[in-house]
Amino acid sequence: MDLNIIVSQNSNNIDEDLLQRNIKTAVTWGYSTVALNTIVDFKIIKKPTEIPKPIQFVEVKKDNESVRVLTRLTAIVSTEIHCHYLMHSNVLKLYDILSVQPENEKMFKYILNNMNIDIISLNLEMLPFLIKKNHIKQAANKGMHFEIEYSQLLRNRLCRVWTIAKGRNLVSNGCKKNLIVSSGAKKAMDIRQPEEVSHLCLLFGLTIQQGRDTVFTNSQKVIEHAYIRRKPGSEVISIEDVGDISESERWLLGACSFPKRFKINTL
Repeated sequence: MDLNIIVSQNSNNIDEDLLQRNIKTAVTWGYSTVALNTIVDFKIIKKPTEIPKPIQFVEVKKDNESVRVLTRLTAIVSTEIHCHYLMHSNVLKLYDILSVQPENEKMFKYILNNMNIDIISLNLEMLPFLIKKNHIKQAANKGMHFEIEYSQLLRNRLCRVWTIAKGRNLVSNGCKKNLIVSSGAKKAMDIRQPEEVSHLCLLFGLTIQQGRDTVFTNSQKVIEHAYIRRKPGSEVISIEDVGDISESERWLLGACSFPKRFKINTL
């Protein structure tokens, strides 16, 4: 799965021929699910009504089987009002997957504490803060996944150095089961085969099997989380070991327990 083939950025103008080539390349390399990513930067888009609607794409087939084409919205946010605009947009529900890219640490923490999204997208080349173990655990408990774009490795030497260094920091802090690696492709040359992506993940400190999981297993979890998030009246429940609960929150265990004299009458 490649959940990040870029369609447009802050614009409704789409090069459909280029997009067709990108999708055909992804299908040729063995991807059966792709997500077309529309990027909006709220420093440029001032109103929720300016968020473009997802592209209407024709059916794609591979060996007479339909290829799953999803739509994704990635919002670049730097203030809380940007998040407010995003979550109150009528267009938001039209997208299959929701991703947010924080531009500073304050917004990163705000997303963790207050938002229900599918992907935390990171520009590792220019990431101005460090992500700690408790941040990764908090995101995992809410079903959110972090994302590394491997196209950042292909740009230039400096970008490659920063992406590898900060990607390794993510992995060393425990971000393995809630990590996806996608292309971030703007052109067909940026797309790599799934097995090649698995080997690229060695640069971040993952095993080849863990690299495969970032492409397939973890990406499927993102799609499932997105489906639950969009379903009316749905809620996300997280489960964690009692031993992992901090001392300051242990009072909740007693508060949530049945009273000692509580009895269940059976017929």
